[in-house]
Amino acid sequence: MGSLIDEATGVQVSGDFLPFYVDLQVSYNDAVSELPDAGIGEILSAYELKLWDLKEDEEYRLPEGRKVKVQIPLPENANCYSELSIAHYLGNNEYEYFVFDKEGKVGNMWVEELGGEEYLTFETASFSPFNVGGHQIVGPGTSSNNHKPSAGSGSQGTGSVSKPSGSSGSATGQISQSQKKPSSGTGSTAGKQNQTSVSKKNNTKIIYTVKTGDESNILVYVLAGAAAVVLAVVAIVLGKKKK
Repeated sequence: MGSLIDEATGVQVSGDFLPFYVDLQVSYNDAVSELPDAGIGEILSAYELKLWDLKEDEEYRLPEGRKVKVQIPLPENANCYSELSIAHYLGNNEYEYFVFDKEGKVGNMWVEELGGEEYLTFETASFSPFNVGGHQIVGPGTSSNNHKPSAGSGSQGTGSVSKPSGSSGSATGQISQSQKKPSSGTGSTAGKQNQTSVSKKNNTKIIYTVKTGDESNILVYVLAGAAAVVLAVVAIVLGKKKK
């Protein structure tokens, strides 16, 4: 009594004043993107927490001035971030914030270890969506809200939209389809030797030389023809002299 655990998510709520007929209901918040921007960086996990009165079959409200302790499992990739925050949506575009600073400078949230597992721990007087976010270090002393880790960017059931910032096309260094060099003979006209294909992308002009498929060395034939002409001229001149 006074300690409630949701087995599916691992979220725990405790308070010595909670009656035995109160149940904890937890679900993953898939509609987190529909909430106002909380400004807590990368969303790592998002939960909808609710206390339910089993006797009255309605939501249970905490008594005035009372708070309960909430423990949310630490996201798997939490070590990628210099600061962790939880945004508690109160409605009317308002948030209540809980902050855990690894350096201990500021914060009203802390980490507790229970049974070998670590939990983000804080106290609250109401329930609604709780979104866990992080600010990642991308360089010594530099934090960014827009950079995501290369792997494991969110625990199971995260409500974040998996659109890595900046992921609007092909990966860095990958040549786009319009910039690929055409294969031999593709799009060329037979008999023309030095055709060029021009492609413009990002104001850059790219010129490709297209092969015709005939790589014969014509210089030999040109020299042979010239030699034949010279010999013919010499023969004509000598013939006239003899006459």
